[in-house]
Amino acid sequence: MRLVKSGFLVIFLFSLLGMPSLFAQSLQLNNEQSELNITGTSSLHDWNVNANSLRGEGLFTIKSDTLTDITKLTFFVSVDGLKGEKPGMDKKIQSALDVSKQKTIAYQFEKIIKIYTINAHTFTTETSGLLTVAGTTKKINLLLTITIENKTIRIKGEKNLKMTDFNILRPKALLGMLKTGDDVKVAFNVLYQ
Repeated sequence: MRLVKSGFLVIFLFSLLGMPSLFAQSLQLNNEQSELNITGTSSLHDWNVNANSLRGEGLFTIKSDTLTDITKLTFFVSVDGLKGEKPGMDKKIQSALDVSKQKTIAYQFEKIIKIYTINAHTFTTETSGLLTVAGTTKKINLLLTITIENKTIRIKGEKNLKMTDFNILRPKALLGMLKTGDDVKVAFNVLYQ
């Protein structure tokens, strides 16, 4: 009887070792290891804004080091943490984004459209979600590059947007002589751990 139990235990352990590992990870965005940059144009020069305060959460399903699903992905940018190249830009950005009413820019993942494998730990993922800027919410598609490293998830991507799509009055300066363009590009490189 003892030999049968031992044999069963050995078979059970070997079957576990041969099974592909499947686990879901709930991870938090690491602000210090993440960056978000917004660039645009104006009638005088190009401009650049960096986000200093990011937060978010993700729930990822990984099977044998392969991303199989995203159940939850949120991303929040503090509007008062957006810092421009020049000191006067910060107040204009906060005013344009109506910081008194809407303190954050928010992205809420809805679904995966398609996952493409690039290599053993890197995937390109087409996603759909809701982006809220200055109180206006729009459905957007994002193409994300996701890398799995030591139970952390690095997500990179960029998206071209129009300020007017979110009812943002384009900032002006110098009595209206300096006007920002409508198009902006948001680029991000964030770490969930």
